[in-house]
Amino acid sequence: TYESSEKEYENGKLKKEKIVMDMEYYDSSTSLIYVEITKEYDETEKLIKKFVLRKNKFNTIRSETNFDFIKGEIVTKYYEGEKVFATVTETLIGKDRAIVKRERVGDEFVIWDLVRKAENGNGRYDKYYINKKDSRLMYVFRQCDYLSEYGFKKRKKGIWDFR
Repeated sequence: TYESSEKEYENGKLKKEKIVMDMEYYDSSTSLIYVEITKEYDETEKLIKKFVLRKNKFNTIRSETNFDFIKGEIVTKYYEGEKVFATVTETLIGKDRAIVKRERVGDEFVIWDLVRKAENGNGRYDKYYINKKDSRLMYVFRQCDYLSEYGFKKRKKGIWDFR
């Protein structure tokens, strides 16, 4: 594992920080990951933007996450080569909640969920929606502590047309 860090100061205050990690996990032959994190701060040294690049060193799969804390939005794009194949957009609501939109290129469905962060950092999925891209609601799942619970608790609510 290799890790390095660079910090840039302006007038004695932290302005930018870059962290590079080149990790190899020997318990899995596919876990060779390169991570690059760039953070930007305002004049009071408050974190305002963050960019995270993750690359799998075995193939062309990578993800890029842009955190814009001023706008209250986190966007992660997943790439194979230069082509985006999925996007996850989180709109932050206060300090502990987010509306999450998950889209995969070529799918006719968009997944929406309302996530509430617990004190231990884990998320609780209060509502989880699957919609067609033409805005018809297909399924609603409610109050699950982990995403895997949806497989056991899902209830079909019907199809509503919001057009």
